Amino acid sequence: MIGATSHYSAPSYYSPPDQLASHNNTNPFSVAFDGEDETAQQATSTSSSPTIDSQPSSATFNLQGKSGSFTLIGRGSDFHRTYAWELPQDQYETFMQIQQRFIELQQSSLRDQYTTPGGPPDLSNYPGKQPYATVTVGGQVVATILNDGVVGIDNNDIYEKVKGILDNPSNIGGPDGAQARADQISKLLGGRVSKSPTAITQSQYDALPPIVIPEPTIDYEGMKNDPMYAQIQKMTENYSRLLQDRSAYLAKQEAGVNISV
Repeated sequence: MIGATSHYSAPSYYSPPDQLASHNNTNPFSVAFDGEDETAQQATSTSSSPTIDSQPSSATFNLQGKSGSFTLIGRGSDFHRTYAWELPQDQYETFMQIQQRFIELQQSSLRDQYTTPGGPPDLSNYPGKQPYATVTVGGQVVATILNDGVVGIDNNDIYEKVKGILDNPSNIGGPDGAQARADQISKLLGGRVSKSPTAITQSQYDALPPIVIPEPTIDYEGMKNDPMYAQIQKMTENYSRLLQDRSAYLAKQEAGVNISV
């Protein structure tokens, strides 16, 4: 049984929907440029020498619904191209952040497509989730309290009557909390508490191992055989080369070397 720390209502629990993206051959991310498209797009291509349109261009990016833009400034009207690593520091940092974020989103999307969720843990035999006691009114069980203190109530009218007890933040968890809630519910409803055969003590509860949540599994072989994997590897390599080219460019600048393209 899965419920809130203090209680649950059996008819009302639910499982979250599957949020994994479906696998397809289309690129879920896009980087679109205004201006001279063919030239401007070179700034985000997988070539080792990304360049920027010589004319000022407004670059707009859209990554999983998050969009933004920045201006790519050229060197004038002579169509002399500026390489990405030659950009002013603020524009270079913005450009690289977009590149990095794009790669990360591609990696995450690809990984999700080959990931199988671990699913909920099997608590059928976990002592902490076994019944501690029941509360009976007029020969009918109106509440079941588990060893972890969670209270199960199927009747909405009963739930409304004991809601104040269940929502009390001072109530502790574990068997001690289960006993306290059972006594309070019984007293309020004029019922009787019956200890369950699976009831454990607080010390036994505290010594229980943690609940193990199954890990998701990833089909690494299938993922590496996906054409997108090779594209992402290429993007990562180009990103690293850009960092190296930037370092070399700044080093030459500091050394007073005149750089011509």
